[in-house]
Parts: sequence; C-alpha cells; structure tokens
Amino acid sequence: MFYGVKVKITSNNKDYPDFGEEKVGTVRGLLCFPDEDDSDKFYFTVVTNYDTNRSQGQGIEDLKPYLRPMSSMTEEEEKQFQDVNMYELPYMVEGIEWLKTHHFDYRGLINDGLALEAPKYMYKTYKNEDNGEEQ
Repeated sequence: MFYGVKVKITSNNKDYPDFGEEKVGTVRGLLCFPDEDDSDKFYFTVVTNYDTNRSQGQGIEDLKPYLRPMSSMTEEEEKQFQDVNMYELPYMVEGIEWLKTHHFDYRGLINDGLALEAPKYMYKTYKNEDNGEEQ
C-alpha cells in the first residue's frame, strides 16, 4: 500500500513542456526491472503522477517523501492513535498502519534527511472558509 504519499520529483519526460521542473507527485505503484547485464540485479522504479494526465517512473533513490512530523499530531489525532494503538510501546501493527495512513514520520526520516516535512495542508482535507467547499 502506498497510502497516497506525496514525493518530490523532477519531471523527466522530454515530451512534456515542464521537463526538468520539480513537482510534487503522488506514489501510484512500484515496478521492478531486471538488469540486462546481470540477471541477479534488479532496478526499482516508483510510478508517480503529478497531474491528472501525467505519470512517470522515477528511481527510488531519487525520491524523498513528504511526511508529517510526529509533533504535528493534533489532540484529536492523538486520541485516535491511542485508541488504535491501545497505549502500547513499541507501536502495535494497527498503530503503525494508522501512522502510515496519516503520513506521520514515526521513523525519524525527516531528521535523517531521507524525507521532507510536509507543508501544513498537503495531506489535510479542510473547509474553505469562503465557500464551505472541501479543498
């Protein structure tokens, strides 16, 4: 499962006018290709899309996911998490799944430079104050 995680990518399709530009893409899948020269080696490519009509593959080593720091958890989220995780440490499987679906950096990847801190509303659905529509 990819949980709709967003990643920083570079548009690498020369047929698109935004070739070479940095974009935010959503992970849609993972492909594995054998090495033509060494059948024991494989290459992994992450399939992302960054608008409705454009998808691309990107080397897994070139991606950084956008994750939420644990400190950004709201009181309501904290209660939901504790209900799922049953106040256990280390985290139970259900607790880890909850953290993944809410895009939290429970492994400290942001501090290690392996992930980017997600902007405030990247993963949050909220009401537009002007017209009441969900964004």
